[in-house]
Amino acid sequence: MPEHDHSSWSIGPAELGFGDGDEQTVIDFGGDPQNVHVTTYFRYKFNIVVAERFQSLTAWLLRDDGAVVYLNGVEVFRDNGLPEDATYATFVNQRAGENATTTFSANTSSLVDGANVIAVEVHQATSSSSDLSFDFSLNGELETSHPATVTISVDSTSITPGDVNLDGTVDATDIDDLYDAIEMESRELRFDVDGDGLVALTDMDYLLSSIFNTTQGDTDLDGDVDTGDLTRAIIGFTGAGGAGKGWADGDTDGDGDIDTKDLTRAIIRFTGARSASRAG
Repeated sequence: MPEHDHSSWSIGPAELGFGDGDEQTVIDFGGDPQNVHVTTYFRYKFNIVVAERFQSLTAWLLRDDGAVVYLNGVEVFRDNGLPEDATYATFVNQRAGENATTTFSANTSSLVDGANVIAVEVHQATSSSSDLSFDFSLNGELETSHPATVTISVDSTSITPGDVNLDGTVDATDIDDLYDAIEMESRELRFDVDGDGLVALTDMDYLLSSIFNTTQGDTDLDGDVDTGDLTRAIIGFTGAGGAGKGWADGDTDGDGDIDTKDLTRAIIRFTGARSASRAG
């Protein structure tokens, strides 16, 4: 169940398992190699601000021998070798393969605002199985708005600083995508804009101040917060709980709506039109 308290469980980076020698986290198999644990359970909690912004979910699973995957208690994947009534004592009757991988889609309707939980149970094929392997990732595609754009020339041998979505330009979509990456607790290096090894709000601060040479509230990325930025935020105002808005619309905190926080941020940083240095 998604509300199950797993705070006392051991934690560690993937790949998790035993017996192959390539595990980042070695788990307990029960102590008796002729009578290993039949089923091992894994859980991961992650937070989402606005669940309805997600348009699709794509999951990748590595398992040995077979697995069932749940999102907030809803089954989203089951290997053919595991019956619907499988319990903790059920062996896989048809192995998926040695360290088999698969990619599948999950319904976004299972997501909720706030805490979400992925739960996976990995089953062995026999009581004397010599190994177990588990790794998993979940990627979501979100609604984004039409962006304001700053075009920067790139060549084929380098990635432009700040181009986190790798589309060849550094623009408002990079801001939106970085907010999404922070929300998803991504570990992808392309989102680590400030190079500190973490994907966090400090990367957003660096992207705005050091790459765009601007600040919160500058929705058209022209280097100042002026009447155009304020007007854009007022026109796009949705109030808290709205969805589908991005930086170029006036959503400067990445939560999908344009509310009083966004308006206040723009008002506090208002400079009026002025000349400013630009990235490029």
